[in-house]
Amino acid sequence: MRIRIQSKILASFMAMVALIIALLLFTLFSIRIMADGTRRLVYVQKKSGLITDLQMTLDRAVTALGEYMVSGKKSRRATFIQLVLFYTKNIEALERSSLAGPAGKGTGDARERAAVAALKAEIAVIDRNAREILSLVDRIERAQGHRLIQDVAASVKDALEKKAEGGGGGAPSQELAMLGGLLGVSTRDAQRRLAELEVLSRTISESESRLKELLLQLVEAKDRALEKIAELHELAQREGLQAIGTATLADRRARKISLVGGVIVLACGLVLALYLSRSFSRPISDLDRGARLIGEGDFDHRMVLDTGDELQDLAERFNTMAKRLKASYGELEERVRARTRELEASNLQLRRLFNGISDGISVIDREFRIVNVNDGIAAMVGRNGAELVGGTCHRVYRGSDSPCPGCPVAETFRCGTTSSGEVRWDVPGGKARDVEIFSFPLIEEEGAVTHVIEYAKDVSERKALERKLFQSAKLAGIGTLAAGVAHEIRNPLGIMKASADMIRRGSKEGEQNWELAGFLMEEVDRLNRVVTRLLDFARPSAPNSAPCDLAGILERAVALVGPQHRLQDVEVDRAYAPGIPRVRADGEQLCQVFLNLILNAVQAMSGKGRLSLSTGTGEGETVVASVGDSGGGIVGKDLEQIFDPFFSTKEGGAGLGLAIVYRIVEAHKGRIEVNSTPGKGTTFTVTLPAA
Repeated sequence: MRIRIQSKILASFMAMVALIIALLLFTLFSIRIMADGTRRLVYVQKKSGLITDLQMTLDRAVTALGEYMVSGKKSRRATFIQLVLFYTKNIEALERSSLAGPAGKGTGDARERAAVAALKAEIAVIDRNAREILSLVDRIERAQGHRLIQDVAASVKDALEKKAEGGGGGAPSQELAMLGGLLGVSTRDAQRRLAELEVLSRTISESESRLKELLLQLVEAKDRALEKIAELHELAQREGLQAIGTATLADRRARKISLVGGVIVLACGLVLALYLSRSFSRPISDLDRGARLIGEGDFDHRMVLDTGDELQDLAERFNTMAKRLKASYGELEERVRARTRELEASNLQLRRLFNGISDGISVIDREFRIVNVNDGIAAMVGRNGAELVGGTCHRVYRGSDSPCPGCPVAETFRCGTTSSGEVRWDVPGGKARDVEIFSFPLIEEEGAVTHVIEYAKDVSERKALERKLFQSAKLAGIGTLAAGVAHEIRNPLGIMKASADMIRRGSKEGEQNWELAGFLMEEVDRLNRVVTRLLDFARPSAPNSAPCDLAGILERAVALVGPQHRLQDVEVDRAYAPGIPRVRADGEQLCQVFLNLILNAVQAMSGKGRLSLSTGTGEGETVVASVGDSGGGIVGKDLEQIFDPFFSTKEGGAGLGLAIVYRIVEAHKGRIEVNSTPGKGTTFTVTLPAA
């Protein structure tokens, strides 16, 4: 059967009340002990006072009696009587006190009771003798009231005695007559009264003798009474000392009992407090800790309380709640996992769709920071998508600290509508790209544009194809024109050369005509070579394709340049990738291509610098060969015309070398690209399909 908390509280309250009662009992017991000591001390003091008062009263009474006997004053008699009554009361009070003892329960000292009894007996003797003395004194006073008669009687008596001594008989008539006159009687009656006076005189004498005897007895009784009083004083003093010692001992005992009782009560209080702590504080602390652990998600925690009250019921309810929470949490976790799997699948599908778009898509906030990108953007800039998030679009795509001029994203943020435009991305560390941008606003409920979706389409190949088509069309037109011009020029050149040869033959060596004819023939040959190159450009021969090793062709071109001592001060760096596929091409034409590129590189470095040659695999099934120099580079405006016929940055150049190179590479279904940085050099890259 469980004890409810109310019962525990009531029991604790009763225990506290019991402790308080125990403390009060200890206190009362201590007070009683102290009171007993105090009562005994007061008893002794009171008894000493009674003894002292009795002694003083007895002395005063005897003194008053003596004064009364001497002076005969009635006031002293009254004082004596009052004092007798007073010390009678005192002796009675002293007797009662001796019989009762300090506790008032008949526990008086036997010796003290005997002394009091003896004192009472002596007081009784004194009282009896005093009363008899008073009676005798009254009798004597009455007798002394007839002093004249007594004197006459004494005279008559003396006369009678003398007469008797003289042998005469009878009373003298004169004295008897005087006595009779004094008494108002006859002489016979006076004689009879005289006899009575004689008897009275004897009585007074006897009374005085008795009075002396009584006084002596009274004094002796007084002395004995004083001895008993002194004995009582001694007993009282001794008892007083014992009472003081008893009171002191009682005080010490009371203090000790109070201290011990206080310690016991304090110990019981501590035990009770410990019990209450174990019964309430610790279970509540365990409940709090368990509730905190369950609140933190530890549903396996179980509260174990053996208090037998509502706290144990509460702990069991907590445990039941934890079990249910664990079950619910497990079910919720399963639902969350299922929902998470669905969301992950949905996000994965969206991410796949997002990344499946080959074009670039990015989400940009109002600070032009990139929030999200797809794989298309990452591929376009050649970096990981996670590296792009957080950077500004103009810094990532162009390396600029400010938005692009005419930026569609900025226009969408400004107007809140879709915008589009073409920009050129000069990605730091990557190649430049022509990009077509479409921007779409993301509008929140309040109508503000928070983000912009930027759709970027790489149109670099399209632009390159357009330029290539334009270049091809332009070259085709120039080729047709060049073929006609070359045909028309070649015939006059032949006539001019024949005429100059005839003049030269008709002149002697050293003559002016002979020298002029020689100059003319040299210029005709130069023009003939130009015409030949024009014809080669206008009607390039079909390539005689066969598997070729690009590295070998590059080395052949270097060997052709070497005898001309053009590589004497040039450092050649070779980086040929091993195991690359061969290309199907015309080796002679490719050698012409690389020979032209190497010659241009050496000329750009003025015969001093570093020539870089490399081969490798490209995108798809292609092979790449690069020729780079450390010359002054080509400015941006010249890059757009560098493959145009008759365009040259060299003094005296015909401007057909790179145009012919472009036609040969195009004839092999390849492409040629140039990357140049002013002041750092130029690199030509030829990409050809693998064999």
